Amino acid sequence: MEYVANPGRNIKVIAKDRNTNKVLGMMSLGSDITSLGVRDNYIGWSKDNKFKDGKLRCTSIGTSIVATQPFGFNFLGGKLVAMLLTDESLRAHWKKTYGDELVGLTTTALYGVHSMYNGIPVWKTLGESAGKIALKPDDSVYKPWLEWMKDERADDYKKIMTPKEGVNGPPTGVKQTLISYMFKELGIVKSHYNHGFKRGVYFSSFYENGRDFLRNEIGADELVMRPKFAQGSEYINKWWKRKAIKRYTKLHTENRLKPEMLYYSDILGMTWEQCKEKYLGEVGR
Repeated sequence: MEYVANPGRNIKVIAKDRNTNKVLGMMSLGSDITSLGVRDNYIGWSKDNKFKDGKLRCTSIGTSIVATQPFGFNFLGGKLVAMLLTDESLRAHWKKTYGDELVGLTTTALYGVHSMYNGIPVWKTLGESAGKIALKPDDSVYKPWLEWMKDERADDYKKIMTPKEGVNGPPTGVKQTLISYMFKELGIVKSHYNHGFKRGVYFSSFYENGRDFLRNEIGADELVMRPKFAQGSEYINKWWKRKAIKRYTKLHTENRLKPEMLYYSDILGMTWEQCKEKYLGEVGR
């Protein structure tokens, strides 16, 4: 499925191994999904909590959580990268960049609840989405629509793109709002163009009473960090290394390790031509 960054908040992260400087994975955080039934039920969220109280700005969604290969396969790298996304350094960066406390993270798995997030102690499986997110049209269609809206519906476009008073940073849920507006203008039935994927939904709640905060029942000064998150990278490393060693040992014993070189392992900073030559040099012309 094509990845297209949402308008709004975006933080992109590359995780590197300190000893070798090799890339372990890539992650990105974005403005959280405005409506997600199983997550909203878990938190106990109302529309007022999310929008009027502004608590949707205190969660984010992991839009990309990807381990490099063969590290991901051989060492459960995906689980490590998913855990690193909950690290204190990213919470601090969110607060510094957008001015809001980051209290929890949402993420989804494309093929339902059977995914790499299962069994990770910092992520809770909530169930499946309803599959009602509208498909973004191809850029050859979407971009002209967007330009038309900027020209012909400038006031509405500005209203959608402008943060509410007192909000620091871009508004949330912009892309779906824009698509819904365009569909309505063109007389297109939005439900006919939902993607239909019932994604697995996962949530990482950093605080013992984080859901109380997201329901606007307590203030930020009353938040109590969960012990596993307070331990930070120490907890992450301890949990992951035990699993990774077991995984590697099993694959090695069964002669199932994946040793292949990947052309993109060190392409950061390369030009397109350099990347192409590296790829052709490793996989053949």
